[in-house]
Amino acid sequence: METSILKPVEIPKRKICIIGYFGSGKSSLINRLVNDRFDESYKTSIGVTLSHKTVFCDIDKESRKLNLLIWDLEGEGQSTETSSDYYLGSSGAIIVSDLMRKETIETIPLLIEKFLNVVPKGNIILAGNKIDLCKEEQNYKALFKEIALSLNHTYFYTSAKTNENVEECFSALAKSILSS
Repeated sequence: METSILKPVEIPKRKICIIGYFGSGKSSLINRLVNDRFDESYKTSIGVTLSHKTVFCDIDKESRKLNLLIWDLEGEGQSTETSSDYYLGSSGAIIVSDLMRKETIETIPLLIEKFLNVVPKGNIILAGNKIDLCKEEQNYKALFKEIALSLNHTYFYTSAKTNENVEECFSALAKSILSS
């Protein structure tokens, strides 16, 4: 009697970058996705922090998996500029903006251009983060949507605090990567 040994299906791996202004919630989104936790304290990322997570997405009615190697890059800001060398080898990026801070939204076109100069066929998803804070205070949700639509990029309103659209945002990027 012959026995057949089933080989495990290898799950593809892809590097992605999380890009945005300092304090926009990039690390909090990753922490929510990877560890299902939110920490109120603010910790500045210096350089790059690596995480990984297997995400699921549906492509043509078939559930697919993708191992994401997530590069959490230090925040862009007035006195710092993230090295575009970090983008090398990436399949995509999530560009994160803080919906309560206009300057983080206005930099979206520049961050997209900078990423695509290094990764011309890179997949990009936009995340308007801190949607949980937009209930009462003045916010820039409409500006974020206007910029996202004008640039023809998929976008999500996210909240690391409430877990709103966090997994959906990363899964959309995975789907875009697997479909390209």
